[in-house]
Amino acid sequence: MHPLVRRWVLLCIGIVMLLTLTSCWDRREIEERAVVLAISIDKATDEEVRAKEEISHLINEFPPPETGFIKLTAQIAVPGRIPLGPSEGGGASSPSMEPVWILSAIGYTVDDALVTLQQELADRLFYGHLRIIVISEEIAKDGLDNINDYFRRNPQIRRLTWLVVSEGMAADLINASPELERVPALYLLATMDHAVELGKFPNEFLGKFWTKISNLGSDGFLPYIKVKDEENIQLAGLAYFQGDKMIGKTNPIEIGVLMAIVGVPSGGYSVLTPYPDESHPVLFRTTHRQTNITTEIKNGRPEFTIDVALEGSIDEKLKEGIIQFDRQSTVQAFQEEVEQRAKKTYEKFIAKMQQEESDIFGFGEYIRAKHPSYWRQSVHSSDHWRSIFKDAKMNIQVTVKVRLVGMKAN
Repeated sequence: MHPLVRRWVLLCIGIVMLLTLTSCWDRREIEERAVVLAISIDKATDEEVRAKEEISHLINEFPPPETGFIKLTAQIAVPGRIPLGPSEGGGASSPSMEPVWILSAIGYTVDDALVTLQQELADRLFYGHLRIIVISEEIAKDGLDNINDYFRRNPQIRRLTWLVVSEGMAADLINASPELERVPALYLLATMDHAVELGKFPNEFLGKFWTKISNLGSDGFLPYIKVKDEENIQLAGLAYFQGDKMIGKTNPIEIGVLMAIVGVPSGGYSVLTPYPDESHPVLFRTTHRQTNITTEIKNGRPEFTIDVALEGSIDEKLKEGIIQFDRQSTVQAFQEEVEQRAKKTYEKFIAKMQQEESDIFGFGEYIRAKHPSYWRQSVHSSDHWRSIFKDAKMNIQVTVKVRLVGMKAN
């Protein structure tokens, strides 16, 4: 190749390479972003609605929404004040050094409220670090269609974000001031993450909830949380849904029942169980679970067989010297007692969900997967599946194995 031609070729290649290296043309410094850590959504009061500013529309230009206005509260990180290590933990020392800034806005929808909220901030709202969304029970019972729609469309929202339902005002949860953490959002996040690690709640984050309510053969559930003594936060059960509407809640111990039925491997719940023919309670703690679900279509109706195998330990007996757990016959009798009681508990809980027509177990997805022709011919839709699920036959078998009986036998 002629040297002149070669130089021109290299020059053209260099120009093309420079055009492709456009650098960070859309960069934005972190100090120029309003980083949202947590969001709560409540019903707005009449006084709050009357005080609403004319930002996204003129007052009285549109009729109020059928479900009422919402009040959105955002917890925004203050740059330089978020604790970076254990030495900076604990409650905030003074209001001037608060690590977060809490702002509220009223709107027709989530998007409308955020437009109003942005009007109060110099920096653009950023949701890349949003880790928890709290909705009030009142909002959840009206339906989450608009809430799900907005957050699904926002590319900054992580599918690993937690969505939880609060007993009272959702804003109270993100305004709580726990002694163990200066940032309420981080404490809420740790509460849910540690609940999963300790076997107290399945790992059902926002993305999984969206998947379940989108499936034709399942309904969703969310953590149900309440504030105690204005500071402490308690996982008080689970909120179960029919479609995008919450229709009820459970007590805390029924979380463990659900986890056993759907086959969450790690256990974490302890139950007091009386020894057979005795009035002396024994504390049994489940450590491992294994569940196998099989399906059949009999006489045009689905039938489920649920085999649950539990392993656990006897952590404590309330009276010394009464029960001799060093004998195999004693352990065997106790295992049979736990099996019978667990079986009745599981049957009762499934019957409750059948009555509510909320398939939070996802049994319908087993039918769709294993019996597609039956689904196409006899089910068709999620509403029809719920009516079939209500009368479906459930056969439950429970096997219990005691692995440990404590430091001493009597």
